Amino acid sequence: MRLNQCIFPQPLKQSFRAVLESILQEDTPMPIDPVCKMEVSIADAAASHDYHSETLYFCSLDCLRKFESDPAEYMDNMSDEERIA
Repeated sequence: MRLNQCIFPQPLKQSFRAVLESILQEDTPMPIDPVCKMEVSIADAAASHDYHSETLYFCSLDCLRKFESDPAEYMDNMSDEERIA
């Protein structure tokens, strides 16, 4: 289904399109998995997790489980550059 065929109101479609376009831009940095420090494509992420209003992406469910066991440990070790998504 194409975006212009969706039943969403026009302002929502425009907002959604803007988000998609910003994600697809080549110069947009990819999120970093906070556990293994690997770059993760949002589209290919095995999992995501909302932590204090910040969405984190994970390369595997194993990394997500490690994060969930002690989130503060991994968040304290993330630099500002790694948090860009």
